Amino acid sequence: MKQISDLTDDERRNLLAFNFIGGPLDDVDSAIPVFTAFGLAIMAWSRVETHLDALLIHINKRSYSREIFDPKHPIAFSRKLELLRKWFRKHRNLRHLETAIDALAVTLKALSKQRNEYIHALLSDYSEDSDEIILRSIQYIGNDTFHVGHRTFGTRNLVAFAAASTHANFALSEITSKLFTLDGVALLRQS
Repeated sequence: MKQISDLTDDERRNLLAFNFIGGPLDDVDSAIPVFTAFGLAIMAWSRVETHLDALLIHINKRSYSREIFDPKHPIAFSRKLELLRKWFRKHRNLRHLETAIDALAVTLKALSKQRNEYIHALLSDYSEDSDEIILRSIQYIGNDTFHVGHRTFGTRNLVAFAAASTHANFALSEITSKLFTLDGVALLRQS
């Protein structure tokens, strides 16, 4: 990997170029496939994360376990996964689903990282001819240090992300279909 000091002036300008005005966001018609793919990706992710929230709201009750219950519903996705795993690891009537939850949590954690890379970036450019999307990002590392990111990919990557999110949602529904029932509630009450 090249250091910034090893780059030519043009490469350096290209790497650090952020278009806060202009680009596809100011010329929507030039990038309809991008916005369509981003919309699909965001909606597929939103469905699985909302589904996960519904499961946590359903199981995270003091009446089901005083020891496991967390009175603060997590906002950060990583905390949602921690609480989910905790319930399926510690509640005696959910332990039989722990392996499935652990596998799902691994998948969701990887998808969450991808989602963050897509969402926490600036749509810098798009070429319909090559189906090339360019995202740029800047992230504070600490001690007056920042990481500047530049990512190039195609709309097919967003469609694949949406498909993976949908697949994860189906895996989650295999679990929730057993718990979002009267029998599921009875199972949870038997702590």
